[in-house]
Amino acid sequence: MSQNPANEDIRPLIDTLAALTKDWMQSIINALQLYRRVIDIPPPHPDYPLPVEFPFSNLTQAFNWVQTFDDSSQVRRAFRVRLEYYEGRADRWEPLVWSVYSGNIVLGSFQLDRHIYANQALKIFIDPIFILGNLVYAISIRQTLIISTRIAMSESLVGRHVWNEIIEIHPAPLVECGFRKRVQPTAANTCHDFVQASLIFSDASCLA
Repeated sequence: MSQNPANEDIRPLIDTLAALTKDWMQSIINALQLYRRVIDIPPPHPDYPLPVEFPFSNLTQAFNWVQTFDDSSQVRRAFRVRLEYYEGRADRWEPLVWSVYSGNIVLGSFQLDRHIYANQALKIFIDPIFILGNLVYAISIRQTLIISTRIAMSESLVGRHVWNEIIEIHPAPLVECGFRKRVQPTAANTCHDFVQASLIFSDASCLA
C-alpha cells in the first residue's frame, strides 16, 4: 500500500477504493446474471469469473490508480482488497460472515444468521449473486449488513399463542423484511412446511 503524504486526509482514498471495489463486485454480478441467462450449464465453465467454491471461499483483487493533488503533484496508489469468508462454529450457531477489507481498513461486511442458512425452506439461495449484492450494499452504507431472525410470541383472536418468526435486516430503515406465523414454536432449521407467500420483503434486492 502506498505511503500517504504527511497530514493527508485518507477519506478520499477510502472513498475511491470503496467505489472501485463496488464496481469490481458489480461487474461480477452482471457477468453471472448474463451467464445464467445465456449459458444453461452449472459452473464452472471456461468464462466463469469466480472460484467454483465461492461464496464459501475467499477472493483477492488489486487496484492501481494515480491520484492527482494539483497540476504538479501526483501519487500512484496501489491497494489489495480481500473478500474473506468466516464460517463460524455450527455447533454454537455462530453467523456466517463475509468481510471486505484492505490492510486494516474494513470496507464492508455482511452477516447472515445461521438459522436462515440452515433453513432451506426459506428459499434464500446463498449464491455468489446474493453475497456480492449484499456486500455492495454494505460498502455503500459503510456498515455491517446483518440479516437475522428472532421469535416473538403474540396471542391470536382465539386465545392461542402464536409464535412469529421474524426475518430482519439491519441497519434501519430496512428493519423488518419478512415474517411468518406458527401456532407452535419451532426452530428455523427444522421447519419444512414454510409457505413462500407468507414472506413479506421490504427489499427484493436483499433477499433473492
